[in-house]
Amino acid sequence: MQEKVKIPEDKPYIILKGQAKRTTEIVWDDQSTWDDQSTMTTSCKARLSYLWPITSLLKASVLGIRVIILLTRNTLGPPAVAARVSGDMTVFHRCEFYGLQDTLWDNQGRQYFKRCTVQGAVDFIFGGGQSIYENCAISVLGGALGPGVTGFITAQGRSNPDDASGFVFNECNVFGSGSALLGRAWRAYARGIFYRSNFTDVVNP
Repeated sequence: MQEKVKIPEDKPYIILKGQAKRTTEIVWDDQSTWDDQSTMTTSCKARLSYLWPITSLLKASVLGIRVIILLTRNTLGPPAVAARVSGDMTVFHRCEFYGLQDTLWDNQGRQYFKRCTVQGAVDFIFGGGQSIYENCAISVLGGALGPGVTGFITAQGRSNPDDASGFVFNECNVFGSGSALLGRAWRAYARGIFYRSNFTDVVNP
C-alpha cells in the first residue's frame, strides 16, 4: 500500500493485522515538518487511567491500538518519519519500521513494541514516549552516513525530572553497519535503558 495512514484520536480500539511483513507494507516518500510527513500516524488515547500489565495488554486488543505483522517504510533519505505514535497503550507486534533519519517517532504515551525491527542511522528512535522495546532488532545503517561519521540510535525527549517518559530496550539485538552511539540527549533529562541486550561492534562505546 503506497499511501499515508492516519489513525485519529477519536478512533480507538483498532487492530491493524497484516498477512506477513514482506507482503503487508505501508510505503511513502516524503519529508516535511514532522507533523505531516509521517507514513503512519496514530493518535488514539486509551480510555483507562491505568496501565495494564504487558501480558494482559497483549491479549486485550480492545485497548488503544494493536498493530500486528506490518512493515512501515519511508523511503526518502533525509529526515523522514516512517511512523509517529502519539496515542496511549499502543502495541506493535512483529512490525518493521524502515528509514534513515527519524524513522520511528515515539512521540508520547505508553507503548509496547514486541519482536519488531527498527532501522536507521540518525535519531531513528526518538520522542517523548514511555515505551518498552522487547526482543526487538535495532538495525543501524551507519555505513550510509559516510566514512568516519557516527550516528545515534535514540534521541529521547524527557524534559524534566518528574517526566515519566523513557525508552527501555529489553533483550534486544543491536547490529548493522558503520558506527552509532546508543543515544543522545534530545532534551535535558533524556532517559534510555538497554537491559540484557546484545551489541555488535557497530555500537560506539
